[in-house]
Amino acid sequence: MSHIANRLRELGDYIDTTNGNVIAVSGQVESLRDDLEELTQDFHAFVDAQKLSSRAQLAETRLVKLRQELEQKYGHYAVIRRTTKGILQANDLAIVRQETIRAASEELMLRAPEY
Repeated sequence: MSHIANRLRELGDYIDTTNGNVIAVSGQVESLRDDLEELTQDFHAFVDAQKLSSRAQLAETRLVKLRQELEQKYGHYAVIRRTTKGILQANDLAIVRQETIRAASEELMLRAPEY
């Protein structure tokens, strides 16, 4: 009978040890779960930041393209406006001959007939 009692005590000790190991593993699983949750949140934050960055880069590229198109299509208008302003100022001050003003005006009209 004492032999059975000793074996039952040993079995109880093994069960206690196993129970302690299960509790330790459970704690580690909870820790891993918390780490995984934090990693998931960090990953989602990174993905959101990357989307915003991609959108900003796309917007910047589109803005540069639009500026290039505007410059190509209407860039010469700035030259015309500056030249016209110069012609008006020169005419007001009467420091340029009428032939020079006429020649500059004709050249401007030829460069931008739709303006």
